[in-house]
Amino acid sequence: TVLRAYRRSFHVDPLFGVCRFYDLPHALETRRAGGSTSLRNVDEARFVCQLYDTLLNDYAYVRHMSILVLTPYSAQVRQLVSALGTRLQQHRGQVSVRSIDSAQGGECDIVFFSCVRASARGGVGFVGDVRRLNVAITRARLGLFVVGHRHTLQAHPVWNAFFQDLESVTLIL
Repeated sequence: TVLRAYRRSFHVDPLFGVCRFYDLPHALETRRAGGSTSLRNVDEARFVCQLYDTLLNDYAYVRHMSILVLTPYSAQVRQLVSALGTRLQQHRGQVSVRSIDSAQGGECDIVFFSCVRASARGGVGFVGDVRRLNVAITRARLGLFVVGHRHTLQAHPVWNAFFQDLESVTLIL
């Protein structure tokens, strides 16, 4: 069947599955020095790297799949490129790091989505834009792994609905 053709062993792994949200409650957004308006989240970038390494170490066949690391902010794109470092060179052509706005229209086998927003003040900025969220969560063919600060994100109605959907099938770690 078609479903069997797309089923992968990481789909039954409780750490991964087809779709997961990874809550980083202690991660915080920051701005780069120099007055930049773009945000980054160093802890999320580190976690994405750990998740990426675990997936590729546990499931070697993933090395031959297309992988997209998505984020809404250009500062986070730079942070992720720096954090992923040599991994991008080793898997050239298989892995790319892009902003949501530059990913529209493209698909990949696996998508890691770093949400960035995490602050005591709350507010999700344009991460709450339904069109951007739609682009972010519909680029993956086989696996979507979202990394973020749930408390900040769930204050927005669209994200809250997203979490309710994920909870209904226990996809939040």
